[in-house]
Amino acid sequence: MNAKEKDELLIRLDERTANTWRVVESLEKHNAEQNGILRETMVACSKNTAWRKSIVVFGGLIIGAVAGWMVKIQWW
Repeated sequence: MNAKEKDELLIRLDERTANTWRVVESLEKHNAEQNGILRETMVACSKNTAWRKSIVVFGGLIIGAVAGWMVKIQWW
């Protein structure tokens, strides 16, 4: 390998390194944004767990009562 080929190879490696760092920085930015959104979602969901559970229980009871009432009407 002569000096010219070596210089061309080093230039290409330097360009690849710069491109790699640019991509890594954009991925870090995206990851930070995504982690913030996930954190906010987890906090919002953890605050509403009692209400969500009660809604599921009462909703299930109401749906069961309506279904039972409809079956009773059909067999009446």
